[in-house]
Amino acid sequence: MPAYNASATIEKSIKSILSQSYKDIHVVVIDDGSSDDTAAIVNSIAAFDDRLELITQENSGPASARNHALDIISAKGADYIMFCDADDMFEDDYVKKLMLDKNDADIVLGGFTIVNPDGSENYYYEPDMVSTSGLYFSAILFSRAVSVFLPENEYAATFSALLLSSSMPSAK
Repeated sequence: MPAYNASATIEKSIKSILSQSYKDIHVVVIDDGSSDDTAAIVNSIAAFDDRLELITQENSGPASARNHALDIISAKGADYIMFCDADDMFEDDYVKKLMLDKNDADIVLGGFTIVNPDGSENYYYEPDMVSTSGLYFSAILFSRAVSVFLPENEYAATFSALLLSSSMPSAK
């Protein structure tokens, strides 16, 4: 999870992951040079849950932070990798549904919901995303992630996915 000045959202995001009904989870937060309380918040949660790990780096952007996390998780031998952002929140059974539906898939995709400042919600499901560069993956859409749109932030579209670690290229 890349995090840059995410003190307003990161606690809820992390707790929504750690409270999953599927418990075999390891969360790596890469604090990308935050100048707010992001690292302190993560450390306060990690003190009570050893499934959470904080790594700090100089500000290099979210892609660099994701690649750093990917290297760490890959070195630990993780079978599956799921990317998320510091303002994402997940339903309690989100990961369990993804794991149950994975079968022999290389990727399991989930839709997502944007919660707008007025409280309204937009649900997104992109079936065309299962084909990338002529490569086809067995994919199932079942669960959803919830992203909170904060008025001061710009919206960047993402999709949620559970990826087979061995199908991921090295970040280096």
